[in-house]
Amino acid sequence: MRSTPTVGKPSPLTTYVESWLETWYKIPLTPKGYSLHMYKIITILFLLAVLFFMVRRAAREWSQPKLDPTTPGKDVMIQDPVCKVYVAAGTAIVQEVGGQNYYFCSEDCARHFAREGTR
Repeated sequence: MRSTPTVGKPSPLTTYVESWLETWYKIPLTPKGYSLHMYKIITILFLLAVLFFMVRRAAREWSQPKLDPTTPGKDVMIQDPVCKVYVAAGTAIVQEVGGQNYYFCSEDCARHFAREGTR
């Protein structure tokens, strides 16, 4: 069973630490033994850490290139409108017809699509 420390009388170690802090660092202590100055320092350090991570996130977002949402990534599989084969967008043949990009597996499919249209 644990013994609960008495609230009214501080331990000798607490008394020694308090006197040492007051002597060497001129830190005024509250009656409970906690330094208000220390809380201010801890709060400032916490806020600086939060600010650091917010600035780091903003810098990373700013430095990354903005992707066009209508253009698929190079690893996205897209179906060829002619032969219905799936092809990676990075290796596909791209043709713009009527303001829309179409992706093809080969030049033959692209030529066939250009001749036949979008039936």
